[in-house]
Formats: sequence, C-alpha cells, structure tokens
Amino acid sequence: MTTAAVITLHQVDNYGTQLQAYATQEKLKQYFDNVVLIDYRRPDTYGKGLVDSFAKGNPVKALAFLPNLLAMEESVRRLPQQISEPHGKDVSQRIGFQKSSTNFADVYVSGSDQVWNFRMEQGSIHACYLDFAPDGKPKYAYASSFGRSHLDENEVNQSKKYIDRFDMISVREQSGVDILNDQYGY
Repeated sequence: MTTAAVITLHQVDNYGTQLQAYATQEKLKQYFDNVVLIDYRRPDTYGKGLVDSFAKGNPVKALAFLPNLLAMEESVRRLPQQISEPHGKDVSQRIGFQKSSTNFADVYVSGSDQVWNFRMEQGSIHACYLDFAPDGKPKYAYASSFGRSHLDENEVNQSKKYIDRFDMISVREQSGVDILNDQYGY
C-alpha cells in the first residue's frame, strides 16, 4: 500500500482553495493507494489572522472586511464534508510540525496551488518545499505555482536547495517553466 502525503493550501477560507485541494487529492488517488493531506495552516489565512492580514492594523479596514470573511466562511461551510474537512496529520503550527513524525509516507507531494508564492506566503514557507520530507523518499511538485512570472534573486537563493531535492516537478503555468529554466537553471 503506497501512501502519498500532500502539502497544499487547503484550509483557507476560500472556496477555490478548498476545491483545488480536493481535486488534487482525488487525482493523486489514481496513482497512490492512500492520499493524506497534511493539515498545515498559516494563521493569516483564516479567522482573525485573515482579518489582520487584510487590514494591516487599520480597524476601519478590519470592520469593512468582516462581512466578506463571514460570507467566505459560510460558503466553505456549505461544501460537502469530503471537500472541506482536512485529512491527515495535524501540523498546523511550525513548531509542532518540526516535532511531528514526518516519515509516515512513501511519497511526498507539494501542490497544487500557489505553494511557492513568496509574496502570498510572506516569505518562503519551507514546508511547502518539502523540507521535512526524509532523504531517500520521492518528492514531487504537482501543478505547483510561483504565482508570478519572475522571482527576486533572494527568493531563488532561499529556495534553490529545496527545489533541488525534488525528483519531479510539474508547474501549472508557462511562467513557472520559465522560472525553473531561466532562474533555477533547469
């Protein structure tokens, strides 16, 4: 029985994010016996953290954003449970993630979605580059995205050591292919 552990954006209060995570999981089930979504949640992608991220300390913006947040949470709540409920290991805090047993899968996958978007991720999130995946285990990027057409040199330098560990990489945009070719030298 082959288990694939997937790290993606899946618990953001956003309908599209939920659906891409579900679609990724279902697609990978065609190739692996068991697919586990690693429950990795950034605090700025839901609830008060999302409001704070949007408002950037401005209470008027926070108040103006609140109806949008409630509408997003309600739309996600209406999704079928198999889409909206995370599956797998609870690694919601980076500290807990480091301490958790990460050698539980046969294959590790990052994607799909903008898992490599430095601007959206507020800097490199090493977990999305599978920094936790044990050496010797296959590491794949599935329809991963940088979210733009060019990276700063600093971003490339920070992430190159992680990108180099991948056995296979697929990206969802031509701009991702260009970044990998032109900036990473693949």
